[in-house]
Amino acid sequence: MQAGALDALEEDVHRAMFFAPSIEGGTWLEELLRFGNAFSSGNDAGPDLFGSSVEVEIKEPHGPQAEPWHRFDELTKEKDVVGIYISGHPLDTYRFEIEHFCRGDISYFQDMNKYLGKDMRLAGIITQAEHRLTKNGKPFGSLTIEDYFDSYRIMLFGEDYVKFKHYLESGMILFVKGMIKERKWGNEGELEFKVSSIELLSELREKATDCITLKLELKNLNEQLVNDLGALIKGHKGNCKVKMNVIDQEEEIILDMPVAINKLDLNSAVIEELDKMPELQYSVNR
Repeated sequence: MQAGALDALEEDVHRAMFFAPSIEGGTWLEELLRFGNAFSSGNDAGPDLFGSSVEVEIKEPHGPQAEPWHRFDELTKEKDVVGIYISGHPLDTYRFEIEHFCRGDISYFQDMNKYLGKDMRLAGIITQAEHRLTKNGKPFGSLTIEDYFDSYRIMLFGEDYVKFKHYLESGMILFVKGMIKERKWGNEGELEFKVSSIELLSELREKATDCITLKLELKNLNEQLVNDLGALIKGHKGNCKVKMNVIDQEEEIILDMPVAINKLDLNSAVIEELDKMPELQYSVNR
């Protein structure tokens, strides 16, 4: 049930309900099991002394009131139970950030020599974190970060540990910048991913997106699309600058068009609406 085995039973039944307290005592799942056993026993009951069937009245259990689990909690429980994410991935929510701000992924670390000296920007979820002490009593830490493709353990010592130790917590979803370099200590020629900055992926869009440029081919420009864009921007005013380019492929001309309301709140609802407009492309500037 924690991994969603009964998700398809009823639309108004969700996973958290099975583990919510029941008025009969225990959880609703335990009440359902008791109901199933009682129902089975009732069907197996033999006739009475006069040969008549015996009807056993069994109270049908009703689902308790319970708040649905947060999407991240659902996915975490799936992995805890089955070992993998089933219905999605914690990074799915951050598709926009990964597409526009990331450079590389953790699978690149399988061939570090190929990317030696390259700046990398990664998104991932911490699956394991440790705070420890060296033999000399100096603190250090490690975190294992995972994305869609692979996982990697990052060690943090000295100033790096002091700067980033508050991010060492399982379940945190991070945006990590760094470079593949040769280790200062260890075997000669051994490479590592050296972290330069860490921040919460959930805060990246608002902090890093200075401007969005909407791109539209001249042949696709029409009044309905202009009205839809205008209504979208007007309904979501914010701090992100908005520019519009109209492209004439035949004449090889790009026109910068004025936008009446040129500040937008680039939230998930806006991105979803932009993605529904096949005629439109967009890019962001940091």
